[in-house]
Amino acid sequence: MKVLQVADRAAVSVGRLSEVLLPFVRAWRTALQTALQHAAKELGVGNIERCRGSSSHTFKLLLGQRCRLVRVTERRTTFMTFLKSKAVRLTSSIQSLKAPPPEDWGCTLPPQDPLLDWVKRGRALAAQCAAVLQQLSWLLHCCPEDGQQREQASSQPPLS
Repeated sequence: MKVLQVADRAAVSVGRLSEVLLPFVRAWRTALQTALQHAAKELGVGNIERCRGSSSHTFKLLLGQRCRLVRVTERRTTFMTFLKSKAVRLTSSIQSLKAPPPEDWGCTLPPQDPLLDWVKRGRALAAQCAAVLQQLSWLLHCCPEDGQQREQASSQPPLS
């Protein structure tokens, strides 16, 4: 009986689910009652009650997950509707920007070709500087740090 009450509360809290969930809950409850009434006699009353409680708890979790799933689905639907309305507004805004400007504005942008050339040249110089700095870093890592290490390196015979 507790399971049915929990299912009723869960269905009422979600609203529209009550029509769908209540027959499902009742069918599950009768199937469980039938199975537990015709259980093997070796199980005993304690084990049967434990099975009943465990399945009741599991079913309660299932109902909670179904209710959360319904809420998430409703929120997703609301959010998608909101996004569609914003997309329509954005599309109309972009189309209005693509329209040619009115003649009375009288202003135009300056030529962009020299600026584009300048940006390309700046990128090339930055790439060259990065390569030079990387090579300098490798060179500094290969050199000994002080004079003693240099003397020790020169006094050791070659390894060939």
